[in-house]
Amino acid sequence: MPRLLLISWLLLPSALTACKCEMSLSACHEFAMSGVVFAGTVVSVTPSFLDRWKLGQRPSLSLLNTAEDQFHRNPSPAAFRALKDAFAKVFPDLPADSKRRLENATKAAELASVFDAVLDRGKSVRFRVTTVFRKDDDGHSDDPKDGGKSDDEKQFLNVFTPFGDCGYDFQEGEAYLVYADDDEDTSMLETTRCSRTNRLTDAGSDLAYLYFLQNSGDASGRLEGFVTTDVYYQQKQEQFHDQDRIGFPVSGAVVELQSGSRARYATTDGGGRFVFDGLATGEYRVTAFASGFPDQIQALQDPATIHVETRNCAIKTILANPKPIR
Repeated sequence: MPRLLLISWLLLPSALTACKCEMSLSACHEFAMSGVVFAGTVVSVTPSFLDRWKLGQRPSLSLLNTAEDQFHRNPSPAAFRALKDAFAKVFPDLPADSKRRLENATKAAELASVFDAVLDRGKSVRFRVTTVFRKDDDGHSDDPKDGGKSDDEKQFLNVFTPFGDCGYDFQEGEAYLVYADDDEDTSMLETTRCSRTNRLTDAGSDLAYLYFLQNSGDASGRLEGFVTTDVYYQQKQEQFHDQDRIGFPVSGAVVELQSGSRARYATTDGGGRFVFDGLATGEYRVTAFASGFPDQIQALQDPATIHVETRNCAIKTILANPKPIR
């Protein structure tokens, strides 16, 4: 009879198959493809035994290991009842349907299937929402009784995330920026590690874009790009793909963004990246200059024209080719 593998999985979540994300989207494209985007603080993670930050849970898991060992050495009805009792005691906040299946289990295989189902369902994370940046056109709610809720109750959202490497390890009391969408099978909100969901503290660039979306009306476009000396850069870039650096980056370059008589400037970081937010729809002229601008004016390429749309992102990569001082 096979051993239950649940406990080893809980203690060693990194042993699960590594998550493979097909593509990481930029902030504006992730926003456009998400059903709900919000900032909020985690109130609870259930079932709590799937919360890897619940360090106090681990001594209880060792007691469960002991009960399981005793059952497999002597698979008597009494040992099985003791194992069921241990599961119920260590995992008190199972979903109602899982509790019923646990209570009705008569075989070890049935007991294992209960927890396989819990693992498949993943973690339900309850948030106290502070700011909503986007919601479904139908005013998505994860609760069919939402219409009867008070205003205080509507400040909460439940979001599922998978157990294992693809799930996000939320912490109670921590604030997050969450990109969520409806799960195809359950119609519940879900987020994963492959989305741009992140601690609010670490979501600076996303929050800048969302700030302008929420507060600047028509002036809410973004231009993001890179300065590089790699003539083959186009072979290594994917449209909409989120990158924090480019091959052969030019750091410290000054990028000029001009519209009419007005110009704005940004300096590329160590990955050659630059960003402009709060842009109105229209045509802009982009020019990159070597570091030392404006005291020394050395263009790195001929000016280029790019179009920016409201609430959208434009992407521009500049191939640096130093020009004489003008």
